[in-house]
Amino acid sequence: MKMKILLLFLFFSFFGGVSNGWADKGSPWKSLAIQHNGRVKPFDTFSREILRTVYGRESFEKRSAVDVVLSWLIIPDYWEKHRFILIEKNVLKKSLGLNEKLKRFSPEDLKTNQKFALQLTELQSLRQKKESLDDHFKSLESLETKLILYESIKTSWLLRVSPQQGQTRWLSPSEMKGEPLKKFQKVVESYIQWVSEKSNKDEHPKDLEASLEDFKTSVFVGGLDKWYSETKIQVEIFYNALKPFKVAALFYFLFLLVIFMLFLLKRISLMTWFLPLVALGFLSHSLGMILRSYIMSRPPVSNMYETVLWVPWVALIAGFIFYLQKLRLVFVASVILAFFCLFLTNTAPQILDSSLQPLEAVLRSSFWLSTHVLIITMSYSFFFLAFVLGDMGLIYYISHKTDKLKLVKKMFQPIYRSIQWGVILLMAGTILGAIWADYSWGRFWGWDPKESWALISLLSYLALLHGRFIGLVKALSFSVASVLMFFLVVMAWYGVNFILGKGLHSYGFGSGGIEYVGGFFAGHILLCGVIALQHFKSSN
Repeated sequence: MKMKILLLFLFFSFFGGVSNGWADKGSPWKSLAIQHNGRVKPFDTFSREILRTVYGRESFEKRSAVDVVLSWLIIPDYWEKHRFILIEKNVLKKSLGLNEKLKRFSPEDLKTNQKFALQLTELQSLRQKKESLDDHFKSLESLETKLILYESIKTSWLLRVSPQQGQTRWLSPSEMKGEPLKKFQKVVESYIQWVSEKSNKDEHPKDLEASLEDFKTSVFVGGLDKWYSETKIQVEIFYNALKPFKVAALFYFLFLLVIFMLFLLKRISLMTWFLPLVALGFLSHSLGMILRSYIMSRPPVSNMYETVLWVPWVALIAGFIFYLQKLRLVFVASVILAFFCLFLTNTAPQILDSSLQPLEAVLRSSFWLSTHVLIITMSYSFFFLAFVLGDMGLIYYISHKTDKLKLVKKMFQPIYRSIQWGVILLMAGTILGAIWADYSWGRFWGWDPKESWALISLLSYLALLHGRFIGLVKALSFSVASVLMFFLVVMAWYGVNFILGKGLHSYGFGSGGIEYVGGFFAGHILLCGVIALQHFKSSN
């Protein structure tokens, strides 16, 4: 009981600290509504997204994204020679003749680089011909986007803060005239004065807040509610400050660390005492998805980032159900899965874009998004759980000299059940997807890459289940298959969008991470090959 009280105290202490940071009145700019990427969002979100794209992080040398982005507008000369534009690919640096030891470069480094200019011309030619871009040109395109974002902020073109009556597109300061422009300039002047004169930045900036409210009154004619939801703006600012998925990952990690220590001490029976750690992580995980759903008014499964959040959430529920059946190791596997996924979302922002994006036209159906996409990704949860369980059994097999099949046999039943549920959900999701395809595109099936790989995954897992049913596939072979077949799911989930980049499901396309996924796959092929060789030798 004391342990649970301590954990709850730590949880609420942490969230109390975050809430205090969110409530800080030092940056009233962050609540200013701005139109960007097809939706209205707080300036706080806008600046975080811009800085994360250009710099790779949401803060710069302990300065907030709001301050940094505003400084691009106010003192651009300072930034022209400052290295802050991220280039991760050494191949791209080499092709541009840049120093491969550096990670970031200044706008001046790029603008004066003749190779960069020539390659941009070649990139434009490929776009006009509508040719597919290889990794090099995708990286070049990403770099071009970063430079354009900086230039668009510097010239204020991207700061669309003034709505127009009867128009969907808002105006930027460079397009504004008359009284609204004067009041916006007053806001900027108040901000500059506050930054230069205030020794304590946490002090309430009354002049800045007053000028911002005056600007809002002048441009949001008819009241704020006519143009956007002030409640959602404040909730989004809270979500940004809370970082619920980082909090969840921390709690999952602490639980796994404790389990590892209990395993070493041979006191694994005490695991129940530390379940509140997972519960708190799951609470934060759930809160994050609820907030995203509320802000965007849709289920949080519209892109790769959101599915990587949803899949472990479902897997944790499945793991807890197995825990109630006294299968504690399966529950631990679900926490491993959850931590792994959230670790990826927090460490690979350039690959998994966490920005809240409006739905593509084809996805603008709450019913189909809440059925087809949710069900398909739920199947990924069960296949992923079977993969982790199979991995655990295979690692045990290769690391023990005696009783090698002990854990493999113990894991067989939960792997079998996970795959069964995965197949049922994948089949249901595929059928619903075909109905949606007929509704959206006028045909049930068209051998689109996404459809094809979903079918390949479904038939492969069905073949595995049938092989087990007739006694052809034994426990060890079943574990190996659960590991290797998951990469068919990875291809349907990630590969079609990030490797092939073709098909009608273009709303999910992205780039990056191929080398990591390839290395992960190669490592598991090697693991399974070594196990097959060991098993063959022991059988003879």
